[in-house]
Amino acid sequence: MIFCTSPLWQAGLAIPVKSNVHPNCRCVAVRQYAGEKRLSRQLSDSIKEVENIIERLEKLKPSDRLEAINNINECFEAVQGMINGFSFWIKTPEFMSLFNEKETFELFTSIRKVTIETLKIGVKYAQLIASNSKVNRDLEYLI
Repeated sequence: MIFCTSPLWQAGLAIPVKSNVHPNCRCVAVRQYAGEKRLSRQLSDSIKEVENIIERLEKLKPSDRLEAINNINECFEAVQGMINGFSFWIKTPEFMSLFNEKETFELFTSIRKVTIETLKIGVKYAQLIASNSKVNRDLEYLI
């Protein structure tokens, strides 16, 4: 039995099997080690978890400013989790090989659109902070 050195193995998404595949041959090794049922189950569990987060975020109705700030933080944490997951996929050829060319370009288009919208939100509120900070506020300690 050999053990794969790929990120998929290290993330616990691959299982060892008897094989003559060289441990450094990541693409072939991971496909043989991956254990489709286990991977499918883990992805299914992750999808359910994300769907629950979406449902929870959709129900958020802050009643005051501090609760709104807390809810914004919850949103950021959810986005950060998804970014971490996508980053792992993008950096792992074994995962990206599961998408065909059309799906890869659709993913790119979707991610680019959300990224641009998020950056525009950042610019809008950075400009708002810049204009509000000129109104008798000493915020030098934040810079």
